[in-house]
Amino acid sequence: MSFKLMDVSSEYAKDARLSPQDVKTLSDWLETEPHLPKATELQLILFLQSCYYDIEAAKKAIDNFFTVRTQCPEIFGAPTIETLKRELTVCSINFLPEKTPEGYVVVVMKMIDTRPENYNCVNQINLMDSIMMLYLHQHGTCNGIVSISDMQGISFGHMTRMNLGAIKKQLFYVQEGAPLRIKGMHHINIVPFTDKLMAMVKPFMKKELTDLLYFHNSMEGLYKHVPKKILPKEYGGDAPSLEFLHEQSCKNVLENMEFFKWLDSFKRNIKTPTNSHFYKMPHFRVETNVPQSKIPADLPQRLCQIVANSLSKQLSYCCVTVIGDVNMCWGGTSEPAAQATLMSIGSLGIEPNKKHAKILYEILCKELGIAKDRMYIHFNSAPPSEVGYNGTTFHDIFGK
Repeated sequence: MSFKLMDVSSEYAKDARLSPQDVKTLSDWLETEPHLPKATELQLILFLQSCYYDIEAAKKAIDNFFTVRTQCPEIFGAPTIETLKRELTVCSINFLPEKTPEGYVVVVMKMIDTRPENYNCVNQINLMDSIMMLYLHQHGTCNGIVSISDMQGISFGHMTRMNLGAIKKQLFYVQEGAPLRIKGMHHINIVPFTDKLMAMVKPFMKKELTDLLYFHNSMEGLYKHVPKKILPKEYGGDAPSLEFLHEQSCKNVLENMEFFKWLDSFKRNIKTPTNSHFYKMPHFRVETNVPQSKIPADLPQRLCQIVANSLSKQLSYCCVTVIGDVNMCWGGTSEPAAQATLMSIGSLGIEPNKKHAKILYEILCKELGIAKDRMYIHFNSAPPSEVGYNGTTFHDIFGK
């Protein structure tokens, strides 16, 4: 390879919690997953560490990471040098030389060319991911990443050029696939329509991510989270200027074009069935003759979490409805009974349905006092074109 990556021995040396045996477990697992590419040892380390050494969580992240990158090449594919050169004149994305006291890496993003007509949302997402992946492969793991978005120069015209479909895919990728520990997303030089921007993207963010959003009306607010001295000169710190950092970042990116082609070669086999959960969104509806007053008020919330876990799906997309007092007869009697429907885009089938049924019957029979032989659960695997969301369909959002 014509580019240099972080040495894995250094990763093991700096992190006592990083187990070579756990990394081997992930490597052995990949051998049993024909739809996934054979990730490098460094990549497995990045996933395992970012998932706080949880092997099962790392498996899901690896599956999602390579699946999304393969199925969304316009967002996560290898950029051309012409595209990179152009996009680097529009926005600067710079990692600061020093970390926070907690060991968090800080990345500062700011528009250079503020003309809306030169802003390409998809290309900028691609640039951001390209720079982030290059950094991780060059520097290895870190305790976390903190972003600072300088909104100076952003106008309403930029907002009209946002691609919500691409942003949705990016946020899924960041939350469910990318080997990142996000510790804070800070915004400075706030624009008047920030609330409108957030209203557009928050539906695609899990609560864990929205809790990391910060909006500062002054630099003093930022200093409480990121030490002033490690910030660039423009923000009152001792670090080199944004202009200097951007020049260094551009040089590093353009000298490593082979890296982006190499990373893009790790493709998921789209013809092989996958356990990826990129396209799933469930709705679980229960109707029962049990009086509503006897149904625990928090049952829908608990079922939401159970459904999300069973389908390995974001909780923010799960919907549960529990309807009591239904005029229902089962076998000629009005003894407690129920019928339910679990609708999802994918993740339903002969074997998965057995697992879902076992989990759902256990909680419903216990909480509603219903015998297992007095309830049906109908599993409905819906095509993306037949499920609407956010003013369109999932077919339109995912392009499939």
